[in-house]
Amino acid sequence: MLVSKIEIKNFRGIDELELELDRSTLLIGANNVGKTTVLSALDIVLGRQTGRGRRFHDYDHRRDGAERDLPDEHQVSLTVTLEEDPNEPWPIEFSQALSDVVQLTGDTRSITVQARDTYDAKSREFRPETVFLNTEGNELPKHPERALKRFLPAFYLPAERSASSDFRRGARFWSPFLRDPEVPSTPREKLESKLQTLSNEILEIAPTLGALRDTLDHSRKLIDLPASHPVSLEPLPTRLPEALEGTEVRLATPAGASIPLGRHGGGTQNVAVLFLFQAYLASTLADEYEPQASPVLVIEEPEAHLHPSATRSTWSILQDMKGQKVIATHSGDLVSSAPLSAVRRLMRVGDKIVVGRVKDSTLSAADQRKVDFHIRRARGELLFGDVWLLGEGECEYWIFSAAAAGLDLDLESAGVRVVDSFAQSGSVPLVKVADDLGIRWHCVADGDEEGHRTADRLKPLLNGRPEPEHITILPYDNIEHLLCEEGFGDIYENALNPDDRADLGANTSPEYWKEVAGRLINRRKIPVAVEIADLLRTKAREVPPAIDAILQATHRLRP
Repeated sequence: MLVSKIEIKNFRGIDELELELDRSTLLIGANNVGKTTVLSALDIVLGRQTGRGRRFHDYDHRRDGAERDLPDEHQVSLTVTLEEDPNEPWPIEFSQALSDVVQLTGDTRSITVQARDTYDAKSREFRPETVFLNTEGNELPKHPERALKRFLPAFYLPAERSASSDFRRGARFWSPFLRDPEVPSTPREKLESKLQTLSNEILEIAPTLGALRDTLDHSRKLIDLPASHPVSLEPLPTRLPEALEGTEVRLATPAGASIPLGRHGGGTQNVAVLFLFQAYLASTLADEYEPQASPVLVIEEPEAHLHPSATRSTWSILQDMKGQKVIATHSGDLVSSAPLSAVRRLMRVGDKIVVGRVKDSTLSAADQRKVDFHIRRARGELLFGDVWLLGEGECEYWIFSAAAAGLDLDLESAGVRVVDSFAQSGSVPLVKVADDLGIRWHCVADGDEEGHRTADRLKPLLNGRPEPEHITILPYDNIEHLLCEEGFGDIYENALNPDDRADLGANTSPEYWKEVAGRLINRRKIPVAVEIADLLRTKAREVPPAIDAILQATHRLRP
């Protein structure tokens, strides 16, 4: 049983959003684009609501900048749709329990549930309710939502995690393990008697506590207390429930000492909370839900405080947990461990939040493999960029990055990522991925025949967008030739071996710099590019106009 889609209207910062979900879905995007809002929406519709407080709060209602008060009949709606996978039919018990709200479209069965909150400006009251809808969006006769939650509960693990908050009395995931167990009276009495004996022994070897007890005993002079043993001290809890409440998690340090979990680093605490969450799920599902229950795990930033290697391992840990996963992350390492099809990129376009995803039809199997190798496996953080500057080789990476610094263009704050060596995966697959995810791009092709072929392959993908904004063909055969022509020829001359320099002759031929660039052996190209990059970064030399134009065009693409 999987949630196939969630629709959000007028909720917090989201005006309207439709998001399709997979068995595992990764939400990425800049801060304040709605990732946490999506997770909260799932929790509101499918999560366990505790206490008597309202499910929605006043500021869950989206307000425009000019609005101080909500308009008449302002409504928040969160709509979740379940569609049956033909390869994984719903359990019979689930279908029977919700038969009144199951909808049939062709051979596909679905259920749509909507949580909404309507504000009546005249009465100044909020009216929360949960309803089931048919395929046309019309409300079905009332049906208890708890029937759905018995089979499809959501469990939310927020980003704020620490031992002090998650391993304390009253904490949601920890408390169930501290409940007074149903122990038969005889062994319980024996255990509590041993605890009392041990507590008394501590008092006997701690004379200061005994003296304190005797002093406190004088309180009966002012307060009416029994004459026999009016005051007692218990260094240890002597009743089982109290003993359980004092349970503490300790972990060994590298030196071997066992210390409380709260004294370990943030990464260790985060890992402990993740596994506590897993244990809570297993225990709660077994005790409180239907045997066929399939949970929706709503997890925010599971990578918090973790080393990159541990972050990559986190993906497999999450996959071992039962149920559907919806995860918000800022980690390129976590994205690198997940299928590209699982990624949903949330972005702000004007005052709207839109979703980018790589469609199943976008890449062939061969192109998928190339993109996985070039980006997802090696540089997952590229998917967090707003703009890609595509260059043919490593030299382009060093030159473009340094030239931007020399021009006082902050590529990082503008969301620009330099994607070097695109020939490894092909420019077309990269551009298709960028377009699906809503990442803008600018490709720099060499001026030789292969560079012109690259540009020709990309032009059909422009779909009406201006070519100069997205494609630059260098005015020379390659980046080395361009740099020679535009003021850095002396560095390339000095990098040649003596024999090659002697054969060049005087700088009189129109082909002179092309020949200099061509004679530089491959293993010297990168060190020379790094040397030039240092000059550009420190503004020791001016940025060539052609490179300046490329960077300016790319910078203008930022949202």
